[in-house]
Amino acid sequence: MKDGINDIALEQNWELPIPRHHMVAICALLTISLLTAVFLPTPHKLQVSNQSAWTTGRLPDNLSANQNIIYVEDEFATENIDAEPVADSVLFDTEEVAQETANETEGEAKPLDWFIQTVQKGDSINNIFHTLNLSYDSLKALENTTPYGNTLNSIRPGDKLYFQLDGNNEIQVLIKPLNKTEQVRFVRTSQESNRFDAFKEQSGIHLENVIAKEDQVSANVKEAVDAAITSTLNATEKTSLAQAISTTQAASQEKLSKEEEMKRLLAEAEKYKEDLKPQISVRKSLVVVKINKGDTLISAAKTAGLTENEAYSMLRLLRGRVVAKHIHPGDELRILFAGNKPGSKINAVYLKSKKQGVITAFRNPADNKFYDDAGMLSTNNTKFRRYPIAGPIRITSNFNPYRRHPITGKIRPHKGTDFGVRIGTPVFAPADGVVTRATWQNAAGYYIVIKHKGAYSTVYMHLSKILVKVGQKVKMNQRIALSGNTGRSTGPHLHYEVRINNKAVNAMKVSLPNNGSPVKVANKRQFATLIKKYKIALGIQ
Repeated sequence: MKDGINDIALEQNWELPIPRHHMVAICALLTISLLTAVFLPTPHKLQVSNQSAWTTGRLPDNLSANQNIIYVEDEFATENIDAEPVADSVLFDTEEVAQETANETEGEAKPLDWFIQTVQKGDSINNIFHTLNLSYDSLKALENTTPYGNTLNSIRPGDKLYFQLDGNNEIQVLIKPLNKTEQVRFVRTSQESNRFDAFKEQSGIHLENVIAKEDQVSANVKEAVDAAITSTLNATEKTSLAQAISTTQAASQEKLSKEEEMKRLLAEAEKYKEDLKPQISVRKSLVVVKINKGDTLISAAKTAGLTENEAYSMLRLLRGRVVAKHIHPGDELRILFAGNKPGSKINAVYLKSKKQGVITAFRNPADNKFYDDAGMLSTNNTKFRRYPIAGPIRITSNFNPYRRHPITGKIRPHKGTDFGVRIGTPVFAPADGVVTRATWQNAAGYYIVIKHKGAYSTVYMHLSKILVKVGQKVKMNQRIALSGNTGRSTGPHLHYEVRINNKAVNAMKVSLPNNGSPVKVANKRQFATLIKKYKIALGIQ
């Protein structure tokens, strides 16, 4: 009994082996350590975070293979895969694009621009088509084209593949090097189906401004026919026409008599003259277009006497330098043609816009390309940076137009590249251009679209702040926005797209334009003199 009482006394008098306040401190440290282990990132993630530090400056791009690029599939810094991709109709004026595309496929064929893709180490023809977002059916049709389709699978690093793409981004021409002196040209023969012809030719011939003898003969004949359209044939012109006919006969080995051929050509000339009579009467070499209330650039140009083809040719010359929808009443457009007949070449374009300033384009006869006052190519070529952010690159989701949902199996295309960056990271324009969209959309959040020269455009989504306005001209390396986490985004990041003809391509692998192509020094003085003459004819000097 006594022992039991002693035990109870001992329990009542028992104390901790260390002071109570020390025990409280130990428990607090254990709790903090546990929370730290759970919520703090791993050393690797800390390293990545340090590499993606916020910066206010624009660092030069390093496009070498050893650039500090980290690829991390990070569900906390990308779009929600369950979400439908942002529709193209949100990003672009698809009605205007469709009109332009339809116009390009009708009437006279317009020369298409060359897009160059340089083969990198490890590339195959399949992943090049994936990079350019070109159809698998077209690739199979090209590979099945005899006799050179099988050569597509023998590409080497450094090879340059030349593509001519129409407004729908369908391949019209593909050129592939065969050896040091020869190349293979694939030409689409049917727009309705994927059919191509292939033939071998001299390397680089597609880049030369060469006119075949047969084309020269045809040009001579057309020149004589044009003379018949605008005036009554006199004796000299008849002689010229007879000489052209004689040349045509010798070239094509036709057996028609000169008299029969003369009658046929004169009949065609008279018919052509009658068909174009109303247009000839309203068309001048200099067309001044006044923008009135309710006018678009195209409608005003057509009202002033331009054909539809001419109006869209003029608009293509201003691509990436003007927003057609931001033409306002009082703006003025002047177009100088080489002649007063429909179909004459455009020599110069001058646009004076209250909102967009003065924009010019002058044709250099030496290469048949258009340049601005400073002697820089006004169309097609520009200089592109690879990345729209500064410093080390952390990619959290790659471009994949055929991405599938891991559970449902449905295709959820990812049309851009996601960069894992902190909220507030500066976003820079990779090239000169004009802002065509700067607004909010539920999926994209705050987003921007920039139209660059030629067929190029770029898209930026999930921004926290927009620093530019629609219609504003931007320069390469200009800060345009701050990154964010707006819209359907699972974490702070920048969704970035490069598009050709409004179709997304792989921004990390596509070969981008890398020069501004000034006029050659040997021709610069002559061209400057020609620009002065153009301006006098335009009535602006």
